[in-house]
Amino acid sequence: MGAKPDVILSVDAELVKFLSSYRKVVDLGRFELILVCRKALDLEEIGRATIGLADPNIAPIGYRAIAALYWLSVRSNLIDLNELERSLSVKFVQDPDGGSVTMDVRHVSASGRFKMREDLAMTFTMLENGSVDCIFAHTPFAISRDLVGKYHVLRMPEEVSFANDPPVRFKAITMLGEIEVKRLTAVAIVFTEQGEEYVDRVLSLNLSKYGLIK
Repeated sequence: MGAKPDVILSVDAELVKFLSSYRKVVDLGRFELILVCRKALDLEEIGRATIGLADPNIAPIGYRAIAALYWLSVRSNLIDLNELERSLSVKFVQDPDGGSVTMDVRHVSASGRFKMREDLAMTFTMLENGSVDCIFAHTPFAISRDLVGKYHVLRMPEEVSFANDPPVRFKAITMLGEIEVKRLTAVAIVFTEQGEEYVDRVLSLNLSKYGLIK
């Protein structure tokens, strides 16, 4: 809106590419994609669960969740790929060499056993009211909402937990443009000297308490 902040703190490192005139970007740590479910289940049961997703054209966790669903389909055969494309109105194209997968999520919608809301907070509301069995979330969200113990937290396979870059190159074609889907990273985007002082204080904290791994 034209205002200049001292600093922006975000769990969405992709935000940086849409900003300008900042002094520097500070990496605050990486974190993981997880499934949060109303009751205990194994990952093998995900093919029968009702799943809540954030809109991938608004929330970066949305296209990571869809990438994880694709991986669970083609590598673990836990979800039917045709159902995934049909129920979410997305299109997956794998390069011939297998090293890259493009996801077109511009016309995404949810039907069948998938439900979608704008962002993670609204998606969590569906879990609270019982509209879905599970949602995709990330560790800082689970810690900030004190979800561990109240809900069943299911870790994703390491290759699509997004604590590190995935083994294949996922590219998401969104309404904002093409985005390479890399690891989940929290950042501080600094604009002023006061912002730098603030980030120094943040870095003095034990950020692992909030689910961030340096």
